[in-house]
Amino acid sequence: MDLSIIIVNWNSVAELRRCLSSIYARRVGLIFQIIVIDNASYDGSGDLVAAEFPSVFFIQSDVNAGFAAANNRAVKSATGRHIVFLNPDTELGENALELLSRELDERGDAGIAGPRLLNDDGTFQNSVQAFPGLANQALDTDFLRRLFPNSILWGGAPSTVSAGDNTFEVDSVSGACLMISRRLFQQVGGFTEDFFMYSEDVDLCWKVRNAGGQVLHVPAASVIHTGGQSSSRRVSHFSSVLQCDSRFRFFRRTRGSAYARTYCLMMTLIASVRLVILGLAVVSTVGKRKSERIHSLGKWIRILGWSIGGQRWASRLNASVPRTRLSD
Repeated sequence: MDLSIIIVNWNSVAELRRCLSSIYARRVGLIFQIIVIDNASYDGSGDLVAAEFPSVFFIQSDVNAGFAAANNRAVKSATGRHIVFLNPDTELGENALELLSRELDERGDAGIAGPRLLNDDGTFQNSVQAFPGLANQALDTDFLRRLFPNSILWGGAPSTVSAGDNTFEVDSVSGACLMISRRLFQQVGGFTEDFFMYSEDVDLCWKVRNAGGQVLHVPAASVIHTGGQSSSRRVSHFSSVLQCDSRFRFFRRTRGSAYARTYCLMMTLIASVRLVILGLAVVSTVGKRKSERIHSLGKWIRILGWSIGGQRWASRLNASVPRTRLSD
């Protein structure tokens, strides 16, 4: 078996249908299996797979243990040389999986390969990123990314710019579509289940790099990722807080408790400044722009609460995630 394609589903049955259809429509030139695991959403995905994709192996989880834990459980049923972790809100480009697999096979030190991610309209998404640190977390804004798209802070020349089809090494690639050898995945201990959602892909890339493997961005392989198009949907306040908490957990795991606590203090300062600026902006604007700023105000209020509450907030986050539909 060449590939095991693993898809974690949660309230995404419509997206799952399109994703599975795109895999079979591409007539992948590899021997593959598909494993779908539903994270206790019971959204009809089991019926869909049984009726329309009977060759897909379906796992119904009775608890939502998170993205990392679900993938780890599904890997136990995988038999492929390589594993592809694929979001349900993706559609494969032509020969995408073949190109990723070829890179892993031809480069002895390759550990992970990720494709170029595209929005529905063909524009580029941020498919790669530098490992998180205090500097890039403090400066990570849409404005600065547009102003300095090739900055090393974001991982150097990512696929947001037209850099041709040459494969290059990066710190980390997006978990929306990530290929890794099954042997290496097991060697590094799989996904770290401390992460319920967000940062588990960065953490996996960190572990692979520390084990001596390369993380490769393969722009010649393209995948449409609908959920990554932030302009098409408003990210929930809860999702924003969960992203901060996942970074806190990543820093605590990789750089120690003192570094993680410094991150919390930094986010307290950033949130406080943002709230002052947004508060003044809300007073001076009207209409749709005012509504957007009020939404941002609510987000930063919750981030401030998380940064002050620290681990007490973190311990309550995961317990409430299964009741909330999050934007990717």
